[in-house]
Amino acid sequence: MISPTHPLARWSRIGFVVTAWLYALAVAAQVFLAGVSVFDDPTRWPDHVSFGQMIGSLTVLLLVFAVIGRLPWLLIGLAFAVFMLYGMQYPFALSDNGSMAALHAVNALVMFWLTITVAQRAQPLAFGAARA
Repeated sequence: MISPTHPLARWSRIGFVVTAWLYALAVAAQVFLAGVSVFDDPTRWPDHVSFGQMIGSLTVLLLVFAVIGRLPWLLIGLAFAVFMLYGMQYPFALSDNGSMAALHAVNALVMFWLTITVAQRAQPLAFGAARA
């Protein structure tokens, strides 16, 4: 196992922070694509779906970077939570129950907030002070 001071761990921590910020931006873009589909052009709905499928890979990268970067267990757990929340998007969106389907949008807000929180907490570990 590599030490937290190993260059691979340091670069993984940087990768974690960059990936978290990218994921937060991707979630915001997803909300925009959903809005365009609902309020402007319904034929754009496949853009929302395909982009959503594509950004799922970022949740896997978060986990990989968290483990290789030897981040604190709290951040690894929160990265896992982001991964699980992403997985919940599918059952929410595909639900026949309207209230359950509406959780798709609420879950996106939670993912956005959690990813920003994770990025902010990991930033000092990647770029400076060793405090999470």
